[in-house]
Parts: sequence; C-alpha cells; structure tokens
Amino acid sequence: MKIGHTFLTLLFFMTQIAFAQEHLSVNAATKKVLLFHDRAQISTDFDLKIPSGLSQIEVFGLANSVDQNTIGVKGKGNFTLLSVDFEQDYISKKKKVLEDSIQMIGKQIDEIELQIMALEQQSNMIMSNANIRPNDAAFSKKYLEENSEFFRNKVLEIGKERLSFKRESNALYEKRDRLNRQLETDASLKQPLGKLILRVKANAATQAHFDLNYIALNTGWVPYYDIRVANLDSPMNIGLKARVYQHTGVDWEHVNLTLSTASVNRNNTKPELYPQYLSFYEPRPVMYQAKTLRKSDDMSMAAPAMAEMADAETLGNYVQNVEGQLNREYRIDMPYDVASGKDEHVDIQNLELAADYSTYIVPSRDRNGFLLAEIEDWSKHALLNAQANVYFEGAFVGKSYIQTQAKDEPLKVSLGRDERIIAEREEIDNFKSRKVLGSSIRERFGYVIKVNNTQKEKVKVWIEDQVPVSQDSAIEVTIEELNGGEMNKQTGVVKWSLDVPAATTKQIEFKYEVKYPKDKHVSNL
Repeated sequence: MKIGHTFLTLLFFMTQIAFAQEHLSVNAATKKVLLFHDRAQISTDFDLKIPSGLSQIEVFGLANSVDQNTIGVKGKGNFTLLSVDFEQDYISKKKKVLEDSIQMIGKQIDEIELQIMALEQQSNMIMSNANIRPNDAAFSKKYLEENSEFFRNKVLEIGKERLSFKRESNALYEKRDRLNRQLETDASLKQPLGKLILRVKANAATQAHFDLNYIALNTGWVPYYDIRVANLDSPMNIGLKARVYQHTGVDWEHVNLTLSTASVNRNNTKPELYPQYLSFYEPRPVMYQAKTLRKSDDMSMAAPAMAEMADAETLGNYVQNVEGQLNREYRIDMPYDVASGKDEHVDIQNLELAADYSTYIVPSRDRNGFLLAEIEDWSKHALLNAQANVYFEGAFVGKSYIQTQAKDEPLKVSLGRDERIIAEREEIDNFKSRKVLGSSIRERFGYVIKVNNTQKEKVKVWIEDQVPVSQDSAIEVTIEELNGGEMNKQTGVVKWSLDVPAATTKQIEFKYEVKYPKDKHVSNL
C-alpha cells in the first residue's frame, strides 16, 4: 500500500514538473565554419535568458546532414545542462519563408493590378467627357483650345502612372517566378533540418550563454589554380582558388570561413599484422567481362579570360595562410556568404614566381612545339596538388596540373601548343640497313630532326626522341651517334637543347644499331 502511494506521489510530482517546464526556442545561425575537403565543422553561439526552474530549449536551424556523434554543447551561467537530444525538424523554416514571400508578392501584385484597373477607368471617364461640347458656338472654339491641353496632359499623366505600375508588376512577377522555381528545384527544402532539444534547470532566472558545434556532411572545397603569363618576359602569376560548395539546407551568412587541408575521414587506427599463410595456387578459368569506362569528373573550373583591373583587391588580400604540423589552413579575415545549393569561388593566394620559358618538341609524335614554363624552388611556396587553368597572353589555352610530389625537380607547366616551332623527323636512308652476320642480325637506324623557328626572335628548344631499350641479354643496342644529346639509360629517352635563331632551321642526327639472334623475332623494333 505504501509502495503504491509513493509511486503515485512520484508520478504526480513528475507530471507537475512536466507541466511547469518552460519552452524556449532560438535559431542557431551559423557563425564559424572550418571547411574540410568533404565536410565542415560548424560553430555558433547564442545568449538566452532562462527562467527559474526547468526549461526546454529548442535550437533550430542546424544542417540537414549533421553527424550526430559530433554534436558538442557547452553552457556558461548559473544553471545546469541536464540533457542534449537531436531531432529532425520537418518544418523547414526556409521553405516557410519562401512560401510567405511568394504569398506576400501575390498580394502586392493584386494591389498593383487594382491600381492599374482604377487608372483605366479614370482614363475612360476622361475620354468620355472629351466628347461633350457647349451649345454656344462662339464659346466652343475657346473651350476646345483650353480643354484639349488639359485632356492631353491628363492622359499622359495617367499613362505614365500606368506604365510605372506595369513595370513594378512585371518585376514582381519575375521575382515570384524565381522563388517558385527555387521552391520546386531546391532539393534541400525537401530535407528536414536538424534541431536540438536542450533541457536545463536554474534555481533562479539567469542569463545563459551556449556554444554549439558539430560536423556537417554534403559540403567541402576543391582547390584549383589560375595560372597567367602575360608574355615570355614576365613572371608567372599563380592564383590559388577554391570551389566552395555546401548542400546543408542552411545558408551561411556573414560567417568566419576557414579552409583546411586536413583529412578528417581517414582511419586513425594503427594497422595490425596477421599471419601470412602460404599455399599452392591453382589457376581457375578466367571469366572475361566487358569493362565500362567512366569519364572522370570535370570540375568545370575554367572561366573566360577577364581583363585585369589595375590595383584591384581580391579576397586573397584577406586570407591568412596558417601552416600546422599536419595540415594547412586558409583563414578568411572578412565575413563570407555561401548559400546552400550554390558554389562559391574563393580567391585564396596569389604568387608571382620567376619562370624559365622554353619550347619542348617531340617530333616522332607531333610536328609542333609545346611552350613550357619551369619554376625552380617552387616547393617553398606550399603549393597543393590541383588542376590548373592556364592563360597565356590573356587567352585561355587549356588545363594543366600542379603536382607537388617531385620536389627535387622544377615545376613544369604547359602553356599550350607553340605552332611557330615546326619540326620534321626523317630516316637517313643511306644509313639504314639490315645484315645477317653469322648467327646474328644487325639492324642500323638513323634519323635526322629539323627544327624550324618561324618566330621573330631566338627560341630555346628542347627536343626529345628515343632509342630502344633492351630487356634481354641476347638483344644488344649500340649507340653510334647522339649529336650532343643526353640519354636516360633506363628509358632510352634522348634530350637535346638548341638555341634556334629567328627564321632559322637547325638539325640534329642520331644513330644506333640493334643486334639479336637471327632465329628470333624482336617486337617493338
């Protein structure tokens, strides 16, 4: 009996607490974003006056892609934070705002249409009075002279007012159409946002401060470069940019944005070794299957070349480049906006680097040269691996790639095809031969390469060709003439450096011999 009475008393007490609980709400507007390549750490804070007793605080406006395991809430003030729960908010406030805006615009259009209708009635009334004439013929002439000007001015006044209302109405129609399209096409509006339920207890009414942070998916950034070379006497301008995207359902307005190169999705657990068991391998029949080739994604970062504006600042002037032990951060020192569902292109860094320009040509593959820029000591500028849009003499010439692994070699950037350098590669007929000597066959090959510079100035040209490389001791390759070229023994690639004067043709020759058993066939010769 006593147990039942105690239970009912406790139940009554809990019910009273539930009814006495205050309900508060606040919108968690995003204030800070630490953006990684494939996610973001979002932070915000807010102040709230908490009444005495128990309170339930609903925090709206969290991203629709919250990683619930990363939610962190800290409170400051004379109160106790009892619990933190996460829920899905299926009533999209952004969608409600759009619907309210569309409804309000509809009302404005109705009011303007009413004004236009009233002006039309007024114009009709004036025109009907224009047909009234006085009976006195002597007075009729004076009446027409005085009132024709009145009717003209009045019709013009009404017409201008109608035109003004019509333009305002058309602008509202266009705005409503844009909002309707956004309401129909914005996928984030169909996804529920996140909502936190905070339960707190205060002995007396107090001012409280809350710090909130969490990880959100469906957001990130992709680095890329704009490389610009004005002419061959100018340094290379390398501009690091970022394509920032987010599909969280929440617009970031005036946030403190930081871009990080850290990889937060890697496995941080130490690898373990397990026994490596050996056994005999018995091959099974291979089932062949057609492969589907998938085109790699193109970030579509190339943009039309724009005329440069002298002394114009970019966002790169407000970015701090902070290097940590494991990653690099780019902190933007001004409030930034990134709307959900849209991409923003952010200027991060601009460098002027001295470059050595030369033309490379591979006559066995292409008759034209390719202009390359080589940069020494580029590794000290902490460049990232990324695609690059290349602009030469103000025109977009194509894409390249910044590769930062080979730090001991110059950074090479292709500036496009140089059609003013033309090469021809021909066999030396009186040198080529094939002879059988004993048990061996000896084949001799010789080529002449002619390089024609059609430019009006001297050009430094690098020529690349190759001789075959033997992978069998029975096949011998003997170099007879390289004409000053340097050969890589592992690859067989030969490089020559030439300074070709304007409107001049230069040529080089190289020769080699291949010896192999006469009862064998050598492939790829």
